[in-house]
Amino acid sequence: MLYGSLEALEVLEDGGTIINIGSILSDRSIMLQGSYSASKHAVKAFTDALRMELEDEGRPINVTLVKPAAIDTPYPRNAENHMDEAATIPAPVYAPDTVARAMLHAAEHPQREVIVGGGGKQFTILGKSAPKLMDTLMKTVFGPQQRKDEPPRPDGESGLSEPAGELEERGGYEGHVAESSLYTRLRQRGRTPSRAAFGLGFAGLAYAGYRALTDR
Repeated sequence: MLYGSLEALEVLEDGGTIINIGSILSDRSIMLQGSYSASKHAVKAFTDALRMELEDEGRPINVTLVKPAAIDTPYPRNAENHMDEAATIPAPVYAPDTVARAMLHAAEHPQREVIVGGGGKQFTILGKSAPKLMDTLMKTVFGPQQRKDEPPRPDGESGLSEPAGELEERGGYEGHVAESSLYTRLRQRGRTPSRAAFGLGFAGLAYAGYRALTDR
C-alpha cells in the first residue's frame, strides 16, 4: 500500500484518485486480530497524512480510504493462525463485490472515506460511543465468532510469508453473506440512512451485550 501509493504519485501528474483499503478495524481494534488491526490503523494514518500533504502542495489528486466490514475472502484460511482452532470472521459478512463497487464509485466521485457495510458502521460508532459495551461484545460475541470448532491447518502450512492456499475471490463463509450494502449505496450518493435503521442495529448489539453481562 505504501509503495503503491508512492508509485501512483509518479503517474498521476495531471490528477486522479488514490484509493487505499483500510478496514473498520482502522477505527476500532478487534480481539484476536491485534496485528491486523494495527496494520489497518497504520493504513488510515498514512492515507490521512498523504491526503493533507497533497492538498498542501496543491496537487489535484484525491485520496480515499475504503473501510470494509468483514468480507468473505480466503483471508481467515490463508493468513497466519496461532490459535488452536481454525479461524473465521465475525458476522455480518459482505461479498467482495460490495468493496469493488465502492472503490469504482469513489474513483469517479471523490470522497474522503467510505465504510462498506452498515454493520461495520454500527461497529465503529458503538466502539466510540460505548467502548465498555463493545469490549464486552468483543469477549462474548466477536471473539467466539472468530473460532471454528475444527483444527487449524496442519503444521508447516504457514501463511506468514506467502498465501498458504490458492488465491480465490470468495472464502466460503458458512453463514449469510450480504451481496450488497444499502448503507454504503446511500452514503456514496450523499444520503444518510434513517435513524430508525441504525436504532434497530444498535438495539440488537446492545441486547447482545446485555445478555452477555447478565449471563455471566
